[in-house]
This record gives sequence, C-alpha cells and structure tokens, in this order.
Amino acid sequence: MIRRVEFLLIGLLAGCGPSLEPTFDAISAEVFVPSCSFGVCHGPDAPQNDLNLSSAEDAWATLSEAPVDSPMERLVPGDPDSSLLYTTLLADVDDVERMPKGGMLEDYQIEAIRQWIEDGAER
Repeated sequence: MIRRVEFLLIGLLAGCGPSLEPTFDAISAEVFVPSCSFGVCHGPDAPQNDLNLSSAEDAWATLSEAPVDSPMERLVPGDPDSSLLYTTLLADVDDVERMPKGGMLEDYQIEAIRQWIEDGAER
C-alpha cells in the first residue's frame, strides 16, 4: 500500500502529468484493452501468441501461461526485467517484436506496468 501512495505522490509532485495506478485492474482497463486487444493483435478471436488481453479475466488467465516461441516467462512477479510483458514494451526480445506494434505506450503507462510487476503482479 505504501508503494502505491508513493507512486501517486511522485506523479503529483512531478508536474501533475498523466498517471496510472500500478494495479492490474487499472492497467488492464487503461492499457491492455484499448492498446493491445483489437483485431489481429491480442483480441479474443485469434490472439497473437495465445495472449488474450481483451478483458481483465482473459488477460489474467493468459499472462500466467508459457509464451509461444520465447524462453522468457510472460510475467515474473517481482522481476520486471525477466518478464516478457515488460521487456517487449521497451525493445524486441528474442523473436518477439516491440509492443504495441506501430507505436509506444506513454512512459507513465510503462512505468505503471513495471511497478505493478515489481510489487508482485497481484490481481
């Protein structure tokens, strides 16, 4: 709980820019669903690499599964740098392209995902 308060305070003190609470539900609603779960990407019909991010329930279920064609785990609670979910937001990893395709998330969105994973990646 203290980390979340610190995160929110840092966001407020850093110029009142956009922020995102580092929780699974906030990240799912504000990042996964609008930025990742459409059409041919990670939507419900034919999700790339079997990673369905179209809803919080689907995202939670598939983030724990082993990824296709990658030696990294999708999500390693407590270790963002070992989590494919986080590292592919920053650069290509193994045979997986930088995500999301065609653009980048905002720094505050990437930081919220990093912080959520570091805090234990709980639901």
